[in-house]
Amino acid sequence: MSKVILIKCPRRRYEVVYKDEIRKQLIGEIIQDVDGYYKFFPVTKIAGYWSEFFLMTVLGFLTQLNVSWDRHCQTDPLISDSKAP
Repeated sequence: MSKVILIKCPRRRYEVVYKDEIRKQLIGEIIQDVDGYYKFFPVTKIAGYWSEFFLMTVLGFLTQLNVSWDRHCQTDPLISDSKAP
């Protein structure tokens, strides 16, 4: 059975890896950008298409990693638009 896994690396970086019974292939990296949010950077040219399953899995990883920063941005009066005059 194939799956997409997230591997934590140093310096606010994660590897997105496709793994099946035969091989393990690095697909991309999720890195925290200067705005504080994690973003996906593909590192492999994949011939063909990216499945809905793969894209939804990467979306899930990003959502999970960004939830605490999202909360911080929404509640910090220095950066939140909701507290602006």
